[in-house]
Amino acid sequence: LSIIEHGTSKQRARLDFDGYSYAKDRTMTEKIYWRCIKYSSDQCRSRLHTCLASTTILKPPTEHSCK
Repeated sequence: LSIIEHGTSKQRARLDFDGYSYAKDRTMTEKIYWRCIKYSSDQCRSRLHTCLASTTILKPPTEHSCK
């Protein structure tokens, strides 16, 4: 689990986990919502949630369709 602050072409945060990359989608009061970096190009709908304070995974990633 690693987070790169300006890791995408649009300078959004990127999370690398288990061989996949996720772009930050939105931040709520206690969670950060991430979506697969291939959301647009491959229509991959995989998502995961991390804790805002500790960056631990609260909801594990759903299945990827971009394999």
